[in-house]
Amino acid sequence: MPHEGGNKIQAPYTASVDENRKKTYFSGIGVVNAAVEYAYGGIENISPEVALRLYLLAHNLQNKALVDGCTKFLCARIAETNVSEVWSAANVTKNEVLIRVCAPLVAMNWEIFRASQLFYVVTEIIGMMSLFRYPRLAQESATSKVKTLLKWRNASRDDEVRTARTTAFRDMVSLPGIQNTPDLISDLFVEGIDIPVEWRFV
Repeated sequence: MPHEGGNKIQAPYTASVDENRKKTYFSGIGVVNAAVEYAYGGIENISPEVALRLYLLAHNLQNKALVDGCTKFLCARIAETNVSEVWSAANVTKNEVLIRVCAPLVAMNWEIFRASQLFYVVTEIIGMMSLFRYPRLAQESATSKVKTLLKWRNASRDDEVRTARTTAFRDMVSLPGIQNTPDLISDLFVEGIDIPVEWRFV
């Protein structure tokens, strides 16, 4: 995500959620170095950046013990300087623990995240629902929230994800701050905003 106005949020290295791109990343020199640093120094002696690469490698190898160890390590070290990268990785791997820990910082820096197309692509249903529960997003108007959900739904990387996100809207309208949804959807439709037909009769 772009670095704007002195904010510390940095661009996530997870540039794609495509499986082939993920496998290419896992085999890169960064992952090899992460594994070597971990082998020689243990997890407490590596940086959060290295731990995140190690976490992704462990996930790819289905090493639950190492995934859990990296998750615990990262949870204690999430900050504005790395939250975008951790959020992307947490959503790509569907790690609910990391998602919940990242959510407050993402909500606090909402103006930056909402401007990123990658954010909409990688954020899973549980991630979006977590964000909508925080006061920062609760302050957004119902119209703004629905437009955010539209961007998120339209950024789906394939038909399966698009269908899941379209269906998830029915659960999200029950969250605080989205009232009178039928009237709101009708108003947006009149404005010429393309509303999925499934959303018009919630």
